Amino acid sequence: MSEEKTEKYAGGEQSEAAVQDKIESDNFDVPGYEEIVTMKPEEIKDEFDRMVEIIEKLRGESSKFQEKFKRSQADFANYRRRVKEDKKGLAVKYKCEVIDALLPVLDNFERALESSDRDDEFSRGVEMIYRQFKDSLKKEGVEEIEAEGEEFDHEYHEAVEQVEAGESEEGTVVEEVQTGYRLDDRVIRPALVKVAR
Repeated sequence: MSEEKTEKYAGGEQSEAAVQDKIESDNFDVPGYEEIVTMKPEEIKDEFDRMVEIIEKLRGESSKFQEKFKRSQADFANYRRRVKEDKKGLAVKYKCEVIDALLPVLDNFERALESSDRDDEFSRGVEMIYRQFKDSLKKEGVEEIEAEGEEFDHEYHEAVEQVEAGESEEGTVVEEVQTGYRLDDRVIRPALVKVAR
């Protein structure tokens, strides 16, 4: 009777045939399980080391992908913020353009009221419309630019003439020729002024 080869396995000493029967009876579906069970300890160690290398490599690649994902998220958040700011900027720009187109109408109302010396219902009606117009602009955030008596500021004022200073300091606005308007910090129309020299 031939002597059956025996190996030491987790459950004690068992023959190869017994181990094979155990594998087949348990219906193991793990790929490579049979090869691992029949491997020698040094082969298992080598395979283990190889698997550790693969896991470390995959861990490194996973970190790279996570970094790329985080960068993509940050880029997208910046893109959304820029789009929001651009939309807001465009809205303000178009608002300023519409208001700028309406300012000559406001100027004409002012001229009409200045030239009218009548105190009748028509004049009061024109003044009421003028005030309503100005109130509507104010509700939208439109403000008059301070000019007369202020120091000349090229950002808010446009000089049409330089006049003798008299009692005013040099570089001071002595007269406003046309009212300027702004929306928040954006100048819609600079004030036309005369400046002391």
